[in-house]
Amino acid sequence: MLRHTALALYRGRLRCQVLPSFIIISRNLSHWQPLRGHDGAQTVDTIFHDSDDLSRLHGERTIDGSRRTAPAKRPKGLWMTTLLNEAPSPSELLEDFLRGQQGREYELLKEEVAAMRTQRLPILLMQMWMRQDLQQQSNEMLKNLLPNGRVWRYLISLVLHKGYTMEELDYCLYVLRGKDDNERCERFLQYGKSLPIFILNLLLSSKSKLSDPALLSGLLDYCGTYYDGKKSWMTGEIKPIPGGPRGSCGRSHMNMLNMSDRNFSQLIDRCAEHCFRIEPRLIVKVADVAAQYIRNMGASDGAGGIWQQQCLLINAIMEKLTPHGHIGALPVQSPHEYLWEAQKKLLTLSSSLEKTLLLDNRGFRAVRRVLAGMPKNSAEVVTASLQAPHWPPYIQASHGMDEMREIEEGWSRTVTVGTIMQEAGYHKLATDEPLDILTGTTPDGTPTIQQRISVGRSRSISQCEAAIRATRNAREAWGVFRHASATPGAVGSAEYAAMLEKLVMKSAAFQTRDLQPGDKSLNFDTENEANLSELERARLEPPSVAELYRRMKQEGITPNRQCLQILVENADSLDAADEYLQESAELTSDPVVLCLQSESPDPAVLRDVPIKLLKAYIGLCFSTGRVSTEATRRRWKRVFRLISRRMETADTRLHPVLLHPLLKELSQHYNGLAVTQREQLAMWCWAARQLEQKNQVQLSQFIQLCKTMRKMSQRAIDDSFKDANLEESLLPKSEFRRNMRNLHSLYNRVSGNAPSSQHILDMADLSWMFADEFSWRRQDVAWPSFGDAADILARMCKKLISQEKATQKLLTQHEIGSERMKCRRDPVLPEHGREYMLALAVLGEFEEMASFLRWNLGEWNKPDLKETLESWSSSEADCDIGELLCIFRIFAEPHVEPATTQGLQAVTARLGLSWPDELYVEQHAQLYNERFTVRVSRLFSSRRAYQERNAHREGGRPSHQRRQG
Repeated sequence: MLRHTALALYRGRLRCQVLPSFIIISRNLSHWQPLRGHDGAQTVDTIFHDSDDLSRLHGERTIDGSRRTAPAKRPKGLWMTTLLNEAPSPSELLEDFLRGQQGREYELLKEEVAAMRTQRLPILLMQMWMRQDLQQQSNEMLKNLLPNGRVWRYLISLVLHKGYTMEELDYCLYVLRGKDDNERCERFLQYGKSLPIFILNLLLSSKSKLSDPALLSGLLDYCGTYYDGKKSWMTGEIKPIPGGPRGSCGRSHMNMLNMSDRNFSQLIDRCAEHCFRIEPRLIVKVADVAAQYIRNMGASDGAGGIWQQQCLLINAIMEKLTPHGHIGALPVQSPHEYLWEAQKKLLTLSSSLEKTLLLDNRGFRAVRRVLAGMPKNSAEVVTASLQAPHWPPYIQASHGMDEMREIEEGWSRTVTVGTIMQEAGYHKLATDEPLDILTGTTPDGTPTIQQRISVGRSRSISQCEAAIRATRNAREAWGVFRHASATPGAVGSAEYAAMLEKLVMKSAAFQTRDLQPGDKSLNFDTENEANLSELERARLEPPSVAELYRRMKQEGITPNRQCLQILVENADSLDAADEYLQESAELTSDPVVLCLQSESPDPAVLRDVPIKLLKAYIGLCFSTGRVSTEATRRRWKRVFRLISRRMETADTRLHPVLLHPLLKELSQHYNGLAVTQREQLAMWCWAARQLEQKNQVQLSQFIQLCKTMRKMSQRAIDDSFKDANLEESLLPKSEFRRNMRNLHSLYNRVSGNAPSSQHILDMADLSWMFADEFSWRRQDVAWPSFGDAADILARMCKKLISQEKATQKLLTQHEIGSERMKCRRDPVLPEHGREYMLALAVLGEFEEMASFLRWNLGEWNKPDLKETLESWSSSEADCDIGELLCIFRIFAEPHVEPATTQGLQAVTARLGLSWPDELYVEQHAQLYNERFTVRVSRLFSSRRAYQERNAHREGGRPSHQRRQG
C-alpha cells in the first residue's frame, strides 16, 4: 500500500496533504460536486487512505477516527486527505478507467483507484468493478489495495445516506460495463429514472464515440425531463432510505439532480457538439431543452437576481448554438437553417417572458456567426446582382427604385445585427470587423463580396485575410493582397493561405446552378477594366502557386498547415511535394510530416499528420504523371500502405477522407492505373466494404462510389464494343463474341458461390496485388464482379434510406420547410438520385432502378412538400425530377414489364408532373452519348438472350448432368 501511494504521489496523480478529521468535517462532504471557490475554480476534493500507511509516509500521528460523527461508525484508523487542483477529478479518473488501453499505465491507474478511500461515487463504482473482476480472475495486488470488508461497508453507508440504494448502485455499474458508448447509452435510457450526472457527462464527453441519432435524441429527452430548471429535488418528500443506516432519511429526489446554471451550460455545449457530429438537425431539440430550463428558472426561484441569471444563461447558450468548425466556405446544403431556428426559439422565449431577457455581446456575436452561413435572402440577392463587375463592387442602380434605396438597405443581415449590437451599447471588437468584411462591408463602408461562410468559435481571422476572401476571383484577391502587403507586418501565413486558396479554386463558368459570387468556393469571372493596356492587365494577373510560395520564402514567412496542404495538393510532382515537406519540417522543427516520404511509415507518427495533408499527399500520388508499369504499381503499394496504417489509428469518421482520393482515381481507365479490370473492381469493392463495415454510411461516400462505378463499367462496355459495328446482329463475329463473353463474365455474381470470394476484399490480401508477380497469374482467386458491386450499392442505398427514416421520426416537431429535403441524408434529391440511377443503368439493375424511382417519387408526393417545391426556383437542379424519369425511360423502360412503367406513370401524375414524351426523352438522351445508350441496351438485351438460352439448355438435361455442369 505504501509503495503504491508513494508512486502515485511521485507521478503527480495524487498530490495530497493529510489533515485531521475535524478540519475536514467542517467542509460540506455530503455535496456531490467538487468544492469550488467564488470564481468557480475547483479548490479541494476529499479522499480517504488507511491511516497507518499515510502516517508512516508523512511522519504524522494517527488520530482516532471515532471522533467523527457519521451515519455509521467510521472504522478506527481511517484518515482523510484532500486532493489539490492539479489532481484529476474522480470523473476524469473514471473516463480514463473506461477508455484506457491494457498496459502498464492502465494497471497503475487501477492500483491508484483501488488504494483510494472515498465516498465519491465514481471511485466506488470503479472499485465495485474491480471487486467483481477479482471473482473471475485473481489479482493479489489489487485485492490487498481495495478497501476491506469493514471499510467498504462504511463507505457504502455514506453513499446510501445520500439517498441511493444498492440496486441503483448496481445499475450504475451495469451501465458503465457496456462494451461501447452506444451500449452504455442504451442501458442508461432503459432505466427510466434519473441517474448521477457524472454518468450523463461521461456519455456526452468529447471522447465519447456515440454514433446513433436515436440514442442522442433519447439523451436530450432525458435532459428535458430531469433538468428542467424547476429544482423539484428541493421540495421532494423526506422519507426513510431503503437499505440505509437506521434512522437515515432523504428526499425522494436526491440533490444529484441539482444542476447549477454553469453545469447546465456545459451540458448544452456537449449536446451541441455531438449534434454537429452525429445529426446537426437535432440542434433544434437542444434549444428546446435550454428554453425549458430558462423559462422554469423564474417559476422555481423568486430571488431578485434570477433575471440576471437568466440573461447570463441565455447568452451563454446562444454562444453554444454556433458553428464549431474552422473558417471555410459552406456547401449549398448545410444545417445553418436549423441553427438559426434553434437561436430563434431562444429569442422567442426571451420576448415571451414577463421581463424580456437582454442579449449581451456574446449573444449578438452568436447570431452574426449563424447568419454568416445562411443563404442569401431576397434583399441580399438583389444587392449582389447590382454590384459593379469591377473592384470595388459599388452598387450600380438599374432603375429609379434602386437609386432611392438607402445605404442600410444594401447591408447583409450580419452587418445589420452588428449595427444593432452597437446601438445596444456593445462596441465592436477586433473579431467583429473581419466578419463584417466577409459579409459585405468594410469598416469605412466600402462594399465587398458577401461570402456564405462558416466562422467557428475557435478561429480568429484578421481584416486582411477577410478582405482577401471577400472577393469574386483570384485577380481581385491578388489586388487586395498587393495593397495589404505594402504595410509591413500586415501579411502573414494566414493571409498567404487565403491567397493560395483563391489561386486553386475552380471556375464557376461551368456550373449549371444559378449561383451568386460568394455562394460557393468558386472563382467568378468579371470584366476587365476597359481602359487598361494589355501590359497592365498582365501585370495585374495573379501569380502561380509556385511563384507565391517563392515570395513567401523571401519574406521569411513559415507556411502554416493550410498553406502546406494547398502546396502539396497542387504540386507539379512528388519531388516538389517532398521539397515542400522537407522545408516545412526545417522551418517548424517538426519532422512529423516527413513520415509521408517513408516507404514504411510508423502508424503512431502517421497519426500526428493532419488528415487533410495526408489526403492531399495521397491524391498527389495518383495525379502526378503516368510512368512505367512497375513504378506505377510501386506507387499503388505505397498509397495502400499509407491508407491502411493511418486507418489503424484513425477514428472511423476519418476513413471516408482517406478513401476519397482512391475512389476518384479508380474512375480512371485501368490501363492508365497499371492494373487489370479485375484488380480495379476488387479495389473498389474493398473501399466500399471499408466504408460499409466501419461507418454509418454517409451520402457523400455513396455518391462517390456511384460515380466511380458508373465510369468503370462504362469503360468496360466501351472496350468490348470498340471493334463492333452497331448495325450488325447481336452475335456478329468471333472477336466480338469473345469480347462479349469476357464482359458477361464481369457481370456474373460470384459472392456466395465461391468460398474464397470474400478474402480478396481484405487489406491483407490486397497487398499481394502489388508484389513483383502480377496478380492475374493467381488462378485460385474468386474475383468480385459488377453484379457484386451492384449488390453493395443497393445495400448501401437501403441503409441510407432506413437511417434517414429513423431520423425523420426524431424530427417531427423540428422540421424546417425550406431545408427539409435539402438536408436529408438519403439520395432523395434528384441530383443524388441521378448518380445512383446511372450507376444502376450501366450495371443492368433495371428493376432496382424502377424500385428506387418509385420510392423517390413517393417521398416527394406529400402534401406538406408542395409548398416547398413551389418556393424553390425553377432553375435549381435540385428539383428537376423530370431528369430521373428520362433516365428511367432511356435505360430501364425497354427491360422492365409494362405494368412497372404504368405504375410509375400513375405515381408521377399524382405528384402533378407530366410523364416525359418521346421528343423530350430523345433530346435528353443526347446528354449521355447516343452511341453509349445503344451499347448499354444492346449489351443487356444480348445478356438476357444468353441467360434464357442457357436456362433452356440446362432445362433439357437430366438433373444429375445439370449438377455436374
